[in-house]
Amino acid sequence: MSKKRLTAALACLCLFAGSSALAWTKENGRVKLRPEEISHCETLALDAAAIMVARQWNLPVSYMDEDAIPVQAREQARHQLSDDVLNHPVRAGEAEKIEALEAFVAASRRKCILDYIDSVPPTAIN
Repeated sequence: MSKKRLTAALACLCLFAGSSALAWTKENGRVKLRPEEISHCETLALDAAAIMVARQWNLPVSYMDEDAIPVQAREQARHQLSDDVLNHPVRAGEAEKIEALEAFVAASRRKCILDYIDSVPPTAIN
């Protein structure tokens, strides 16, 4: 259920973030993405970082866009990230905390990109 909720939220973010009618392509077996197609994944990665920093260093979550009201899809994605971060233990040392932070951010970004590829059909190459 939560995976479906996150996928739906990410699909909504794609609609808000994507301004181009073209989608990703596949050339020689490799997926080609334009930065504007997955800019929402970078935004999600920033949210993942804020959530993991709060968990590892026992701080309140501080988002980059605190002054703005996020769209509902972003709120849903943040809620899912907040649930997901609970699966990661709080580390003792600074190096372990930073490693956990980097791994969580990378995994969140990768999942977002894969969800985008799964939810948006490719553009045919002529």
